[in-house]
Amino acid sequence: MRCTVKWSTGRVRVMLAATLFGAGPLGPALAAPVLSLPQAQLHAQGAGANAVLAGLRALDAHDWHAAESSFQEALRLEPRSWGAALGMAELAAQRGEPVAAVDRWLEKARGFAPDHPAVLRATASWSLRQRRLPAAVDALRKAVKAAPQDLAIKLELGEALLTQRDGAAAEAVFRSVISSQPDQAGALTGLALSLAAQGRDQDALQAFEQAARSAPKDPRALLALARYQASKRRIDEAIHALDRLAAAVPDAPEAFLDKGDLLVMKNDTAGAIEAYRRAAGLGGGAVGVAEFRLGALYEAQGRLDEAEAAYRRVLQAQPDSYAALNNLAVLLIARKGQGGQAVDLARRAVALAPSRPQAHDTLGWALRAEGKLDEALASVQRALAIDPKSATYGYHQGAILAQLGRKAQARASLEAALKASPQARWAGDAKDLLGRL
Repeated sequence: MRCTVKWSTGRVRVMLAATLFGAGPLGPALAAPVLSLPQAQLHAQGAGANAVLAGLRALDAHDWHAAESSFQEALRLEPRSWGAALGMAELAAQRGEPVAAVDRWLEKARGFAPDHPAVLRATASWSLRQRRLPAAVDALRKAVKAAPQDLAIKLELGEALLTQRDGAAAEAVFRSVISSQPDQAGALTGLALSLAAQGRDQDALQAFEQAARSAPKDPRALLALARYQASKRRIDEAIHALDRLAAAVPDAPEAFLDKGDLLVMKNDTAGAIEAYRRAAGLGGGAVGVAEFRLGALYEAQGRLDEAEAAYRRVLQAQPDSYAALNNLAVLLIARKGQGGQAVDLARRAVALAPSRPQAHDTLGWALRAEGKLDEALASVQRALAIDPKSATYGYHQGAILAQLGRKAQARASLEAALKASPQARWAGDAKDLLGRL
């Protein structure tokens, strides 16, 4: 039911397959750019150039109707406008259209300009998002060949190779960038990550330090170093790196967010709360992430009023945060007079994340608390259809069936749930309910 933050080494373990620029746990904004569309390369679009640029401006303003009209006008004026095709692909991705719709527009762009670096980068960007790693690497290799002096493309290739866990190939790419621009911060940090991916611990640590010295105001090197140290369970060393980052770049929220996670691992709750509050105080995108982690931490401690307040602050910063909507709904279910609001929040969570079984289960449990049993059962059964092995959803189904008077079905559901998870926190309630059937 609940979207929990798992306080374990896995929470902060650096994945050497990740890109150098990670997203927060609450995910990107709904209309965030999806593809890599370097606007400087999209200007030369023949008769449709102005329409392409108008479409890109509309995308920046999140005016999807205007963007679509502009890109379609560009295609009318220049039927082989690869820029317009890329714009339509970006539009489809931002609007959450099926993957096939984005693929179709990218295929058109490749048909118009199969070797253009911008087309290849957009293809790679989308392939990475869809976890098509070989396709992404192949597209970026072609883009590097088409534009060998473009260091940005080489950096993207290095990051993609890290994602593919090919540390040796990534090392070669990053060294190539460094040979052209010795102080390039992203390449220096990428080199350190590629060495770490190969298990070359001391070389990696030296490279992290070199990257930090070369660009002291760039947070990437020390942040990556801290996450690498955490992955090796060298927690104190990781915290030291984050303290260095906070001293060098006081407005880097990741320094405080990651430090909070590490302090939780050390059972320093007060220190973790202070770190998350520092991150939230920096404003911007850090607010939602930091307040969600505060909410989860307060909730784990049973400080439910503070958890509720934190989740509400998340929603003030990010009204469409599925995780905050879901967790706040769970908290309100048990509070008198708050059931209706819990249902409303849970419905919003389902609308945002219809494929997540937790959302349907939370909605079902909230509807049950409001006495809407038939609708509650349907929601929980949707959760079970997505995740039929969940003992918790099975218990919830059994409890609702019991209230509906369908005793035989309730008994079967409760017994199966207990067999699957006999030590669950709801196990005692399930046994008591079985005894009354």
